[in-house]
Amino acid sequence: MTRDTWLKYFDASPEPVQNYLLDEASGEAESAAQTQLGFEHDAWERVMDIVWQVVFEALPLEGFQQKIAQLAGDRDASLVERVVLERVLYPLGDLAIWDVDARLTALGVPASALQGQLRISVRPMSYGAAVRRIAAEARISLLGEEMVRRLRDILVSSIKRIRTVEQVREILRRPMVDGGLGWSADQVEAYLVTAAHVLQQVPVMSEEEYSQWLQQTQREAEVRRLNDEQSARLKAKASADAEISAADLRSKPTTFASLVEQVVEETVVLANVQGLDDYLAKRLRNVISTRLRGVRNRTQVEEVLARDAKVGGLGQTPAEVTRITEVIEQVYTERHQAIEESGRAHV
Repeated sequence: MTRDTWLKYFDASPEPVQNYLLDEASGEAESAAQTQLGFEHDAWERVMDIVWQVVFEALPLEGFQQKIAQLAGDRDASLVERVVLERVLYPLGDLAIWDVDARLTALGVPASALQGQLRISVRPMSYGAAVRRIAAEARISLLGEEMVRRLRDILVSSIKRIRTVEQVREILRRPMVDGGLGWSADQVEAYLVTAAHVLQQVPVMSEEEYSQWLQQTQREAEVRRLNDEQSARLKAKASADAEISAADLRSKPTTFASLVEQVVEETVVLANVQGLDDYLAKRLRNVISTRLRGVRNRTQVEEVLARDAKVGGLGQTPAEVTRITEVIEQVYTERHQAIEESGRAHV
């Protein structure tokens, strides 16, 4: 993943994610994982590319596992996956389209290993997941599924306002033989403070509602991925067709009044700018011509491309401005000298 692409994703991320990625803790976690697994710098960069694909590009679990296995080399692929998930991906696990916690459990990572670890909360959680998240952040061990079930029931009753905070506090302190959890006063307060913080960050819902939400999210991510792939294929085809058309123009006997006129037409074909009427198409040819002849510089070309069409520009998006300018600059590099020589020959 290029730096520019990563920065684009970073800028679009929620503020808590940005803060974590800028914090020393994220860098220390990466270094610890790299050291534990013994990856050289270049190989580790490729591992982190996979992490960013999970976080920013909705890479499915199967794709993550396949890519990790390919990079593992002689290492145990399951160990590499576990270390990357536990040390690097876990804090950003909410950005994955699959359940990072469930995968860690499947890899044999005990819940106690995640206690106290930072987790950026940006997606909905089921009641059960919320209980585990709160306990982990509060550094409270949940001894068995029965305790998880009891704490889930207490959390639900609190969210639905069946129990008050004081009632929750009392049942958490009550001995287990009397239907409570038998926690100390410090544990209870740590739980209540952490629960309030987590519940303010994201919605918490039933397991059925969460399952429906997750399935819908995964379907939408898959649709976006397929659309992106289709868009990339269409762009590649359009670019290839433009190259062929430009080559055809160069190979056919010239019908143009001058070399610059011919090269302008070739550049128009290569740039393949969509949605221009005759007037704006003529303006584009003028911009290209003045650049190829050295009348305008690159910055001035970008300004015209970006400026609103109503005030003498072409109204292109930033991405299109960059793409069209790169095409013009490539042709300028290849043909400017020949255009200058042709111009002098006609003087």
